[in-house]
Amino acid sequence: MQDSNHSLKVIAKGGIIIFIGVLLSKVFSYVYRIIVSKLGPHDYGLLSIALAIFGILGGITMLGTETGLVKFISSSNKKEGIKGVIQDAIRFVMPLSIILAILLFFFSDYIAVNFFKDKSLSILLKVLAIFVPINALRKIFLNSLIGFKRVEYETLAKAITENLSKVMITALLLILGYNLLGAIIGYSLSILISLILAFYLLKYKVFNFLDKNISEVYSTKEFYIYSLPLLFSIMVFIFILWTDTLLLGYFRSVYEVGIYNAAMPTAQLIFIFPNALMAIFLPVISGFQDFKNEEFSKVFKTVTKWVLLINIIPLALFLIYPKQILSIIFGQAYSSGYLTLILLSVGFFISYLALSSNNVLLALNKTKLVFMNNLVAAIANLMLNIILIPKYGINGAAIATSSSFILMGILMFSESYYLTKIIPFKLGIIKIISSIAVPMLIINYIVQKYNINSIRNIIVTFIILIVIYMALLLLTKSLEKEDYFILNSIYKKIGIRINFIDDLFKRVE
Repeated sequence: MQDSNHSLKVIAKGGIIIFIGVLLSKVFSYVYRIIVSKLGPHDYGLLSIALAIFGILGGITMLGTETGLVKFISSSNKKEGIKGVIQDAIRFVMPLSIILAILLFFFSDYIAVNFFKDKSLSILLKVLAIFVPINALRKIFLNSLIGFKRVEYETLAKAITENLSKVMITALLLILGYNLLGAIIGYSLSILISLILAFYLLKYKVFNFLDKNISEVYSTKEFYIYSLPLLFSIMVFIFILWTDTLLLGYFRSVYEVGIYNAAMPTAQLIFIFPNALMAIFLPVISGFQDFKNEEFSKVFKTVTKWVLLINIIPLALFLIYPKQILSIIFGQAYSSGYLTLILLSVGFFISYLALSSNNVLLALNKTKLVFMNNLVAAIANLMLNIILIPKYGINGAAIATSSSFILMGILMFSESYYLTKIIPFKLGIIKIISSIAVPMLIINYIVQKYNINSIRNIIVTFIILIVIYMALLLLTKSLEKEDYFILNSIYKKIGIRINFIDDLFKRVE
């Protein structure tokens, strides 16, 4: 039987590494969008549409192998099998990626003019088309590193190197006067840099999948029985992410796409912490033999609780200061998207509470269920966007996207409960919500009464909110033994020793 404390320790230590990586990744990606947004909502809207198309093609090319690589590599003990899985992924993914790259390149003019009525989009699509195969190969190497639980290498290659180079190259090209073309070139070259580093780390630091002394043992049938349903699952999930952007460009205007894509990535910052936990949660729970025992239940509930504990903080930030955030970061022209930011934040927050349930379904090999969940949400998203965008614009798109994400979360939660009979939420959830609600009401009153708009005052009031929230968590005894165990693991991982914190953890133990 797998020990829950050991599993929580692995998740905490791996999670903190991934959290730092994802945080840096989101920060750099966000800075990239901020830089490009200064070109104006129209050009920023064009870039967003181009990246939406590139993202959809990136999902198609992978044939569902991302999760398959993580699952099969993490559960295999034989080098021959691991080599076979990696080379299987390469053999199947690369031909399709090349075909799609050619199609995008030659149909870029048609897409730009007939769907989005802007010829300027064409050159952006042509540049991105060249990098479709490069992006596919990069994803294979990055997910292989996660499968080996070498999240620090994946973090270095993707979260840090790729995103830092994206910001630096783009900033340089914009200074040189290349404007929107410079932004897309900076984005594309960062993918190439990430590929080169991921290849180096995988081959020379983790596992030489090109070693001729290791014979390949292919599990092609099993690998694709697991992975192919995820192709459609990932596709419809990507479709959900980008439908609003594409339909806004089709029904409304590129300018509104620009406003919307200031609110969207801001709301997606709520994904940072859950993404960090889930990246290591799946490999860990895949090692459990019994998904109905008490040890697994502790891990499942504790991870879900921590998503709530942390994610409720950025949600509070976006609910209290939506207009100020968009105005300060992107500029006054983007402040009209404040209601969109609120709607998206609430939808993402609710749906991300079910991410642990989704990983349980993956660990149980219920990939077809995951696909059906995403498909239902994608259909709902498409229908709602078609109905709401023509009349309500960016807010209609936000309602559609949030509703579809919440629907998907409800489905994931219900199915994982049916299979494991475990409710991942504890009664302490009420204490946590109460602990944040009180300071939110106080700070919101202060913000409204004194019209707080400056960065300094926002930071000060938000720090006060967090301090009150943490104090109330302690007073209401919202943290349990498992929570202190995670905190202690993170504390030890950081390596800084503070006497009163040492004493606190000793008393808990």
